[in-house]
Amino acid sequence: MTIDDRAAEWPEGAGERWPAGCYRHPGREAGIRCQRCGRPICPECMAAAPVGFHCPECVRAAAATVPAGFRALSQFGRPYVTYALIAANAAVALAGLTEPGWTQGNLGAIGREGALLGGGRILRDGVPVLAGVSQGEWYRIFTGAFIHAGPLHIFFNMVLLWQTGSLLEPALGRPRFALLYLVSLLGGAFGALLMAPNTLTVGASGAVFGLMGALFVAERKGVFGGYRSSVGFLIVINLVLSFAIPGISIGGHVGGLIAGAAAGFVFHEFDGRKLPKLVPVGLVAAACWMLFAGCLWAATFWRDPLF
Repeated sequence: MTIDDRAAEWPEGAGERWPAGCYRHPGREAGIRCQRCGRPICPECMAAAPVGFHCPECVRAAAATVPAGFRALSQFGRPYVTYALIAANAAVALAGLTEPGWTQGNLGAIGREGALLGGGRILRDGVPVLAGVSQGEWYRIFTGAFIHAGPLHIFFNMVLLWQTGSLLEPALGRPRFALLYLVSLLGGAFGALLMAPNTLTVGASGAVFGLMGALFVAERKGVFGGYRSSVGFLIVINLVLSFAIPGISIGGHVGGLIAGAAAGFVFHEFDGRKLPKLVPVGLVAAACWMLFAGCLWAATFWRDPLF
């Protein structure tokens, strides 16, 4: 029965016969009618809506028309993994405030010791020493993605992380979203080590580019029904800026974008085919190991940047 059919059940002129009884509780006086179907409803049956109040039946009917991706918002709750990632980046940024000149983009000791670096010399206690992933500091592959060069750098990355994560995490579920972020981070690190193996690289941009790529794929796969965001435009603009502005990690952005889009395709392709969910999880996890191994290889054996 449609909303119009339900509204037709009420005789013409019924709206003037107040006080009326609630359609679910005839003995209770209804103080208002449902904004959608016109049924009289008591306070217990009122459900707040953007405009007026709805009856329980209309609330259920509206929920049934919501695309699966948005229904997942209530299934998985708040995007806590996204919040945790933002909090971790913010905590490192707060530590960066103790570094002289961090607000002007100076990495300081935190950047020197934690930034992604394939291999090169850094100053430790005033003495130049060899450092980087090739020197056994494999943790830089991960820590570099949580360090930022100044407040503007982290602000834009966290805004994009919040926007993309708030949609993708509920649609994928927390474990798969965390895996998507990891493979995007590793893809960005691998690309950065290929393009600039001897340069200190910081920022969550590679992982965030991966989330944008995965969101673009999800929208084209119909995960959010007919909803389309401006993520495609954002990807193009950010890629243009990556190539146009000196000092931006082109490899990190492109590598993260490719890894995230590929992982998003794998997740949604298997969902559409109704195959076991452990299969795409295993494939993306295997990609993480391959990219991690690729980072170790690039840091150890790759000496010259691609450009």
